[in-house]
Amino acid sequence: MARYRILAIGLVFAALLVFMPKDAKSDHTFDATLRFNPTPGTLWHYANITSMTGNEISFGSRDRVGGVIFTIFDEEVNTSGNGLVGMHLRFNLYQAFDDSAAGEYSDPGGPLGPPDYDEPASGEIPQFDFDPSLLEGFPLQVAPPGGGGGGGGGGGDDLAGEGAFDIVPIMETTLNYTMSESGRILDITGMELIGEIVDPSRSISVRQLFETMHFVVLPDYEVHLNESWRAPMSWTSPYVGETMEIPLVFTLADIRTTYRFRMAAIDFHGILQFDVDIADEGMMEDEYGNMESYRKESNIKGDIIIQGRVYIDIDRGILVAITDIPAAGYTPFVDGTNRGNFPWTLVPGFYASLNFERRDLYTPLGNVIDPRQDLVHRIQEMVWISTMVVE
Repeated sequence: MARYRILAIGLVFAALLVFMPKDAKSDHTFDATLRFNPTPGTLWHYANITSMTGNEISFGSRDRVGGVIFTIFDEEVNTSGNGLVGMHLRFNLYQAFDDSAAGEYSDPGGPLGPPDYDEPASGEIPQFDFDPSLLEGFPLQVAPPGGGGGGGGGGGDDLAGEGAFDIVPIMETTLNYTMSESGRILDITGMELIGEIVDPSRSISVRQLFETMHFVVLPDYEVHLNESWRAPMSWTSPYVGETMEIPLVFTLADIRTTYRFRMAAIDFHGILQFDVDIADEGMMEDEYGNMESYRKESNIKGDIIIQGRVYIDIDRGILVAITDIPAAGYTPFVDGTNRGNFPWTLVPGFYASLNFERRDLYTPLGNVIDPRQDLVHRIQEMVWISTMVVE
């Protein structure tokens, strides 16, 4: 009996082997394959609005810093293939509106009352309300060689970080860069002059603007909806002057079709807490109006918080827009409610909160008779918002 039972089991297994499909495999369907792989020879026309506003607070003073940059530019695809993309970026219009102003000291017990630190009333995401008529008749603002603000830092002998905060006009109207198909910037040319003139700790230039327009990194594998991946963003932070890596988390939030684009909506967020020490030497005006040599040693600690949304065309392999922060509660770009008056009232797609505390220690050089040191405490609180859309 046992022999017949074993024979029956063997026949069942043999039948399974005969009738089993030869190409049987698991089926795992993904929602999107994301790549920057635009067609060589194509040209894409973009508009970008960026604004930074905030306060620099120290004992007895509070200065308003920031301004607005509006630019229209073309990105031409020179090469694309084998995992690399070569791009030529040409600015057609670049307007820098500086809104910095020195604050006046107000005695808390005086008639003006305590100082107002301009705290946001509700914490809502701001929207741009930009009047394009302001740009009529204005060409590119190109800074002359040897100038360009930055408070006398960078290429001069003045102590970096002691001048006014500037929104710097453009110095180079064309840039060339190479990136991987995932979006990582591998090489960029055209910014050499900027680094020699502008003090990055006291200014906003096209360098920071480029870094906030080309930070998106895509995964090198297929992804599902709501799947996340991580990649760092390199940003030369205002008031720090150092290029720091901010860890970002990207999430494929949606796939939408609007206008002529089939797009992947990618949300991103990240936070960086840092504590850095920076030293510099140079000339600075003393309390009597004389120029003296000083050494400045700064300890800067704080945090940078970033959030936003970008849209990537799945078929064309290009960046369509940086707009529609999810925290704003609605998506006017994909819903088509704001395309008619593009891009003046779009919700920003890149929102960064920068909060720093710093201690600056000043030591006079070459004066052994007077070895005094001055320690200045400063608080710097700023918000950076930007939006960008292809036409």
